[in-house]
Amino acid sequence: MLKESKPRQGFLKPNEYDSLAQACTEVGGLWLRSIFEIGATYGWRLRELTGLNGLKVSQINFTVNFIRLEVGTTKNGDGRQVSMTSVVRSLLTECCRGKAHRDFVFTRENGSPIISFRRAWEAACISAGVGRQLCRACDEVVDGDRHCGTCDRDWTADQVKYDGLIFHDLRRTAVSGMVNAGVSEKVAMTISGHKTRAIFDRYHIVSPSDLKAAARKMELHRAEQMDAASVTADTAQQNSEPSKLQ
Repeated sequence: MLKESKPRQGFLKPNEYDSLAQACTEVGGLWLRSIFEIGATYGWRLRELTGLNGLKVSQINFTVNFIRLEVGTTKNGDGRQVSMTSVVRSLLTECCRGKAHRDFVFTRENGSPIISFRRAWEAACISAGVGRQLCRACDEVVDGDRHCGTCDRDWTADQVKYDGLIFHDLRRTAVSGMVNAGVSEKVAMTISGHKTRAIFDRYHIVSPSDLKAAARKMELHRAEQMDAASVTADTAQQNSEPSKLQ
């Protein structure tokens, strides 16, 4: 049998969130900032948010604070509903301002729905330091003018290669964030739309910071156990000593 390829391990680290959020605002404006926030929060796929079957105003209920994905619009065909965080609610409020129920949530200035935004996404990631442009000939990083200092070649925007965070990596980011925040795996799977535990586990990336946090928790737990054992031993010794009272 053919060897199964390893899954991608890319995800957004907590200290990179603010930089990319700001870059999305600067590069694409409100729509890119909002799509990024939903991707990083809920792990939803691009096809569930953009395109001709993308999210519409009618799928957002600000009264009960929910976003709904309709049956048939998701990868597995099931509908989903999530509660909005304060940041998501604030961004979507602005995205929906002045729009009718049938209108798309994410639109450009001329009102057309967002269908593809690869260049905007890559530009934001490069600006935030989570992406880079590579020379097509030698795979070395090019400068801001797309000039390669290694092989002394210049490239156009279509010719350079992009290396870095892709939007689907936010799916791993959201899953890891929910689990680390204490959200139960069943609820996290419902929010992200994962049908099987095996696939869900592939999206829960364990980072070095997770391992360090685990070590700190184990050290704290061990110290608490030792303190408890010490107290128990002291109590037992006191109880075993003969009473000095006659």
